[in-house]
Amino acid sequence: MLRTSLALIAIALQSNPRLLCNAAVTADDIDALRIEVLNKIDTTGNTLDGPEHKPLIGSILRLIFHDCAGPLNTGSTTATLDNTIRLCDGCIDVDLDDHNGIEELAMLPIEDICTAFSDRMNRADCWSAVATITLEYSAALSSEAGTLPDIPYYFGRIQCPTSPDAVTDLETRGTEFPLAHQGWDAMFEFFETFFGFSKDEAAVLIGAHTVGRAHPTASGFDGIWSEDSFGFNNHFFVNLLDKNQQWDQVHVPDVEFPQWVNEGRDADMLELMMLNSDMAVIAAMEDHGDIDESTGIVGCRWEGFDLVSGHTTCPRE
Repeated sequence: MLRTSLALIAIALQSNPRLLCNAAVTADDIDALRIEVLNKIDTTGNTLDGPEHKPLIGSILRLIFHDCAGPLNTGSTTATLDNTIRLCDGCIDVDLDDHNGIEELAMLPIEDICTAFSDRMNRADCWSAVATITLEYSAALSSEAGTLPDIPYYFGRIQCPTSPDAVTDLETRGTEFPLAHQGWDAMFEFFETFFGFSKDEAAVLIGAHTVGRAHPTASGFDGIWSEDSFGFNNHFFVNLLDKNQQWDQVHVPDVEFPQWVNEGRDADMLELMMLNSDMAVIAAMEDHGDIDESTGIVGCRWEGFDLVSGHTTCPRE
């Protein structure tokens, strides 16, 4: 069910009301693209993880989300920016803090692929097709068997004139992404306002954190959410609710805001992480003022997570 929901939301994010039919792209082209993408994933590492950990999977999925969640700009100045419309147009303002690391970790590694297929698809279509292939591959790599529904390939998006760079408004910050150190309210407002998501859909989308890792030079946080961080599955939610993990909020060196660590893990278990926005899927931190949204410090803990005493129990979200 989780995979189905995530896949449907991925389709919704990549769908575009301004799509046009592009007969130039054939099934053979998609097969050829798939080979290039899988080879790239299997041979690409970064400063924190080697190719065997397939870090490009998480980076590509972050890329397409940030692309599709960004504002529309049909021109090349802030005067043509429409911050009320969010769609996939192959443009990201890499100068904004929200997008730290995306250029190095995702855009540049796949640019040669998009260049090779540029006679059949623009960058907006290429990023989305690469992300769909990546999602399929990630599901196939999961240590837990499951069924991923067929995800359609859409082509014909209108690429922004300045692709791959976006021109945004520094006053509105261009994307207004919810901050990861805040709680549920800010996060849900973002998904409801710009995508019309229900609470269930917003919660499911957060589960995409099961893939990839947080980079100190990108999001400012550090760690992985699941043991097989390249496998698309429901391990994020399993870990989130597992009382054996005993999630507790800690300060990590060189990280500005606190994050959650599985302090109850056994010696042979990996250290995992959660963000406030992850814990907020189950814990209503705002209801009784248990979260300081300026510092990210949370004064309550989820029921049964009592390894460290002195905290109240968070209400259920």
